[in-house]
Amino acid sequence: MGVQGLVKFITEMFEEDGISLDQTLMDLKRKGVHVVGIDAYIYLYMFLGNAEKMAQRIMKMCMIFLNHGILPFFVIDGRFDHENSSDEVKLMYEMKRSTVGKRKSSKKRFRMEYRVYQYMIEIKANSLTFEQFFTQVNEFIRSNEYHEHIRIPIENFYTMSMDDIRLKMSSIEKKTWYIGQEHLDMCRMLLDFVKIPYAFSYYEADALLAELCKRNMIQAVLTDDSDLLTYGTPMLLRNLNFETCTVSVFEMDTILKKMKITYEMFVDMSILFGTDYNNRIKKLKPNDSYDMIVKHCNIENIFEEIFTKEGKNIPRDFHYQEVRKIYFQKHTNEEIQRIQNILGYCNIHHKIQNTRTGLENTFRKVDMSSMFHFYDIEPHPVAG
Repeated sequence: MGVQGLVKFITEMFEEDGISLDQTLMDLKRKGVHVVGIDAYIYLYMFLGNAEKMAQRIMKMCMIFLNHGILPFFVIDGRFDHENSSDEVKLMYEMKRSTVGKRKSSKKRFRMEYRVYQYMIEIKANSLTFEQFFTQVNEFIRSNEYHEHIRIPIENFYTMSMDDIRLKMSSIEKKTWYIGQEHLDMCRMLLDFVKIPYAFSYYEADALLAELCKRNMIQAVLTDDSDLLTYGTPMLLRNLNFETCTVSVFEMDTILKKMKITYEMFVDMSILFGTDYNNRIKKLKPNDSYDMIVKHCNIENIFEEIFTKEGKNIPRDFHYQEVRKIYFQKHTNEEIQRIQNILGYCNIHHKIQNTRTGLENTFRKVDMSSMFHFYDIEPHPVAG
């Protein structure tokens, strides 16, 4: 999700100079991080199918931050409201519909592949010859929707061990899961119960989290979505390790200095990489896009170089100006004030201590096993 290959590109750029992006939560506290915004949807999805209960993982995450004197603040994706949304949010919704549609199709395809594996296990027990096995599986595939997109090496499956088959099926099954409204309701009820602050965004959480971080209402954002960097988030956190209490830290000022480009150039580079709102230019690889941004400063100049001078047309579906508007969008003072009221920022240190104490008391006094069982919601596979 997010900008294609952006995190890998940045990480490798720093690693080439022997610089690690990993830091401890105590390091962040010393840097002045008091509140970290968390993209709730990303982590709910990550915790689906985890051996521990989803609720337990959320509470453990909260406790890790609170133990380091950092208040977790969750932002939950809201439902798109066409009538009351800003022009930028409407544009975001329209431009992302294609990406969302492709993801839904992919999930359906993976669901079908999972069913094919189930079928192959059933008939494998019938001691069929390879030719019989191959014929029956192909007939099963052709009888189902999306059969033309299914690419399963049937000949390999015929000789696979059951352990390898189960491992493959587990991998495919996870790709069919999605977050339902009951998961979001569970998250909200749980956070209410342990008094962890949260807010709903007007559609997706990305832009709101970035804006809050720019205004220093939160000092960092925890997410695995690289879009947050393109929105201009000053400090992005990824890869939270529950055992070592470390995270990978991406600081925008440091990244821009390292790349020797401006934020506006960074946005154009991200668009060339490919985002949730546009496909990348196929002839441009990440290194090429970066080099051209450094040389030409913006997409207009790059297109003049690689298309106009060669007498070629700019791709019709590359609506880079609209994508820019999405990443440069501003939030209303009303929305920001709403978040400010939730956080009660003037008493933030007192709030951190009270929340930590309340969560510790919850662990001591409440039968957590029954509570986690109550909140344990099975992940949704996409309906066939």
